[in-house]
Amino acid sequence: MESSLNPPSFFKPLIGDFWTKVSIPVEFARRYKEILPGKVCLETESQESWAVKIEQVNERHCFMGGWSEFVKGNQLEEGDFLVFYFVGRSTFRVAIFSMDGCDKGFRFSDVDGIQEPGIDWNFPVKEECGSGDGCDTTSEIPRFSVQLRKYNTYYLFFPVAFVAKTGLRRKSKITLRDPRGRKWPVPIFNRKRPNRVETSTGWNEFLTAQKLFVGSVISLESVPGSDDLFQVKVLENRGNGELLRAVNKTRTGRPRASRACSFPSQCTHKKLHKCFRM
Repeated sequence: MESSLNPPSFFKPLIGDFWTKVSIPVEFARRYKEILPGKVCLETESQESWAVKIEQVNERHCFMGGWSEFVKGNQLEEGDFLVFYFVGRSTFRVAIFSMDGCDKGFRFSDVDGIQEPGIDWNFPVKEECGSGDGCDTTSEIPRFSVQLRKYNTYYLFFPVAFVAKTGLRRKSKITLRDPRGRKWPVPIFNRKRPNRVETSTGWNEFLTAQKLFVGSVISLESVPGSDDLFQVKVLENRGNGELLRAVNKTRTGRPRASRACSFPSQCTHKKLHKCFRM
């Protein structure tokens, strides 16, 4: 086995039914079959990890059991590009790149002292005070903005700082108020691993009714005086022309893929590590 300075590795563009499984290149599996365990740990640059089983399907070794949680936990989309480094002790380190080539595996929220992008804490509101008490204070209303991507059709992750500020981890359901004043009850789900809070059923219906496009920008802010009401504002609705709406799903509950792979067949990281084609 190669040294830790040059671990065996391979790359995979995410296409087709990547929600349920991803195959390991045949040549990689052939060379390292004896040391590939049945269960591995996938680590990302954010230092989070997922337990995933390697199973054999039609003579191909695939990441399967636990893989869908890895996909969801890292907000992976069709067209994303993953590089797997087998560093030993049943562990793969995974570098994640978006279709534009940018590294999407690292999040600012994972670094102490760095505020998450898209969160605006400086939204002062004057609080009403009782007569004669002489107070005139301001408080910061927690809010954040997000550019919607295709995976947001199914769920929305709340930033860590927003969760802490609003106490979302103690809640099981919130109410979203859209720009027209309509209220939408949306259950939320607390994921202990990874440590996140996300929307559950109800989010898709809310999003479909807003007629938003992929690439649109919305903001969510806590409504003063309410424990679970959040105002949603549409800051920009000029996406790429593809509506975010309810779609048909496969029997596994995952969206069907429709886009062709945009990546060339040659790996562009040859100088950095040892790669194998799919």
